Amino acid sequence: AYAIDQTPDGGLIIGGNTWSTDGDVTGSEVMGPPDFWIVKLGHESVAAETPETENLEIYPSPVNDVLSLKLPQAPMQVRVYDLSGKQVGIVQPRPDGRLDVSHLSAGFYFLEAWSEDGRRLIGRFQKH
Repeated sequence: AYAIDQTPDGGLIIGGNTWSTDGDVTGSEVMGPPDFWIVKLGHESVAAETPETENLEIYPSPVNDVLSLKLPQAPMQVRVYDLSGKQVGIVQPRPDGRLDVSHLSAGFYFLEAWSEDGRRLIGRFQKH
């Protein structure tokens, strides 16, 4: 996958391609030349949210260097994940909620933070 965007209904649309020649990709007469894929996930299939999970306000997105987070308290430890779910960092935002993301490669990322009262805060952003 190399592109992701939120749809008006709250779901996600993901675009990518494959050069698969091992038979994992079926439905095409010719295997190998890049097969383009578009996957649409409905809002109910994007995440399994519980009442303890809240959206984290993140702006701007896309971002170049400094991301702003609206946190219920600050500072709070924030974990950063890439699209594959691999944790790429644990960071401490500044007291004003700003977070330096200049070291990250271009792409899409997810953030996860936990409030002192046990609420899970999640959000996503795009890095240029």
